[in-house]
Amino acid sequence: MSDLISGGNGANGKASVCGKDGTPLVEMLALDNEAVLGAGNKARPGRLTMYDKNGSPTVNLATTDASLTLGSGGVNGKVSVRGKEGTALVELLATDTEAVIGAGNKNRAGRLTMYNKQGSPTVNLTTADATLTLGGNATNGKVSVQGKDGMPIVELIASDTESVIGLGQSNRPGRITVYNGNQDASIELNGAQGDIWISNADFAEEFDVATCTDAVLPVERGMVMVLGAGGDVQPSASAYDSRVVGVVSGAGTYRPGLVLDRRDTGNERLPIALVGKVFCLVDATNTPIQIGDLLTTADQAGHAMKATDRQAAFGAVLGKALAPLETGCALLPILVTLQ
Repeated sequence: MSDLISGGNGANGKASVCGKDGTPLVEMLALDNEAVLGAGNKARPGRLTMYDKNGSPTVNLATTDASLTLGSGGVNGKVSVRGKEGTALVELLATDTEAVIGAGNKNRAGRLTMYNKQGSPTVNLTTADATLTLGGNATNGKVSVQGKDGMPIVELIASDTESVIGLGQSNRPGRITVYNGNQDASIELNGAQGDIWISNADFAEEFDVATCTDAVLPVERGMVMVLGAGGDVQPSASAYDSRVVGVVSGAGTYRPGLVLDRRDTGNERLPIALVGKVFCLVDATNTPIQIGDLLTTADQAGHAMKATDRQAAFGAVLGKALAPLETGCALLPILVTLQ
């Protein structure tokens, strides 16, 4: 084997391959501050091509289009950027089953940041807090998920005048389904049918609850409530009370489907069912209750009873019974229809 050694003994080495005009086109330079591999000049672009054992080019670095190509010829390409301890931190992998962009490792979170033409970051994807941020720095962000025909189907758009969530397209209606902890659909917004579907039963509104005194009993779910002097609510305490407002929601197997006016007033607040199905405390001690009977407030605190006096019941009807009760007191499903 023959060796060509240039430099040493106080002198920097140099190898130069020149063109027919004498211009150096390929050079290897050992300088005091760097080691240089040079290829090309003004009239002839440089290129580095490396071949595998089968003679196939698998590495190509070309200045013509400023491109680096790794792989082909039966070989998958790979770019690996490692930390000082040798751990791969950034990788571009072409495997037989997937194409991979990897960033980060166990001790160093990955981040992808992209900049606009002004040099400001407008796209940031980070694993530290699992966030994707689009926009900022005078740029509005946008997420667009398109169908195979190229039409946008799902979009999140931040414009100068509005914030938009778009769902659906021609021939593909939008739908939003929200699931509970058992993976059962509990809320659905259906664009095809124009429906909002909620699995729970009643329409409720929050009210302040009157302070508990000797005249005001502690409030329980299912209690019939009437308006107090200050606009708050308290359990009913007399028959045919026209101040009746509804039933405390949430008793039995029914829950409120929609709750309005939920806010902090500094007082205890509870959802009162104004419309819909709810479980209610009912008193049938004096009069049996059948399905469909009109109900009003009873003398028994927080209870409803059958309205037998239609004249007295005017303006004091709470709703209709959805189940019978022959005698005594019980928690009964009713339909709240104030009138």
